[in-house]
Amino acid sequence: MKLRYNDVMMGAIDLPFSDITTSDDLNELMKIVSPAINQGDYVDITGGRKAISMVMG
Repeated sequence: MKLRYNDVMMGAIDLPFSDITTSDDLNELMKIVSPAINQGDYVDITGGRKAISMVMG
């Protein structure tokens, strides 16, 4: 990826749960991920639950 796009940064965020089962999980997801995403960023949510993509949006 870096060979073609020098300004691309990739990273992973580990979550303390394997699935979103409660509204508390959604709130925790937002608290963990919000500081890492800036306006204009592209976020890959491949394989995530629909609820995860809604929170990321």
